[in-house]
Amino acid sequence: MMSSTTEKSVLICAKAFPPVVGGVESYSEHTAQAYLRCGVTPTVLTSFPGESGWTTREYPEGKIDVLNVGTGSQPKILARLARAARSQTRANRFTFCHATTWRAGVALLPWARTPRTAVTVHGREILINPFYLRPVLRRALPRFDLLASVSDYTGARLQQEFPELQNSKGRIVSFNGLSYRREACLHTPSFDRSKVRIYSFCRLVERKNLLNAVRAIALLKDKRLPVPFEYVISGTGPLADEIRAAIDRLELHDHVRMTGYLPDSQVIENFKNTDIFLHPQVAAVSDLDIEGFGLVIADAMSFGAAAVVGKDGGPSDFIEDDQTGLIVDGGSVEQIAGALERLVSDEKYRQRIATQGRAWCLDNLSWDNHVLDIMRALEV
Repeated sequence: MMSSTTEKSVLICAKAFPPVVGGVESYSEHTAQAYLRCGVTPTVLTSFPGESGWTTREYPEGKIDVLNVGTGSQPKILARLARAARSQTRANRFTFCHATTWRAGVALLPWARTPRTAVTVHGREILINPFYLRPVLRRALPRFDLLASVSDYTGARLQQEFPELQNSKGRIVSFNGLSYRREACLHTPSFDRSKVRIYSFCRLVERKNLLNAVRAIALLKDKRLPVPFEYVISGTGPLADEIRAAIDRLELHDHVRMTGYLPDSQVIENFKNTDIFLHPQVAAVSDLDIEGFGLVIADAMSFGAAAVVGKDGGPSDFIEDDQTGLIVDGGSVEQIAGALERLVSDEKYRQRIATQGRAWCLDNLSWDNHVLDIMRALEV
């Protein structure tokens, strides 16, 4: 509910926002905070469970007005977002508008005629859509002044799926930032442990490929490695029971445990105590369900974990194999096991990979840079 006298302001339209937990939801909050740090006042229109209406969120950077339009069917939510966008663009002179997904942008576009508009492209949300939404998507994307992809991989998939966008007026690639930059910068990694800790933290869905991760641990179980290891899995999702059953079947209770959901404070502590972050993602659902960037991987690396990631998706944009992490074929249990064995067995090698990966993430990944890239591209 900002006034029209604000020098620079952005209207953010987000499909969802914390307290809803998820990658896009976190993206929306991180960008809103970054806009504040960059001297831009954000107003957020979004949907999440709970009481609808305006609230003011307080952050270290300042205050953000958030309008929750409530929950319901997707058409109802989009209609409410559209009404809110119309009301806000009539009452306030925003410098520009930013839709954090294309569907939220559909609610914004009809009313954002004067300010310039940007939409973020994460990956799977442009590839997996019901057939009846594909025409809407094709008509909506060219109307934005800027399409901001979060990785080169995502940008390439956008071009592949929508070749008509090749001559569109504004396209950039700008990497995500880090979720816990301050905490990561203050942390001093330890590389001298009596037990090597392998960690996965993600939504337990097919593309994260944790069933193959568990199978790889089974291959390591009987090897005579120089140091013991344990594998910890955090997160919830539809494959939780199947992963648990695989642990039972392969008799891995001495090596693998699942923690379920964790609050942010515990996630940070887990990152601090992680030696190897395992994320052997694949492209699922006929190559459409992709990892657009891999923020949790970058977060783990920023605390000093050596990353083992799959070759599919955005993580290969910021991980150079054998330099800042290890890239494997997620479909090969043997490759995953081989990468883990090398890192567990060779402490100096693990330290080199972890140190170089951490330095790259801290030097290159910043939410402030991300929103500044968007603002420069929009010329605002």
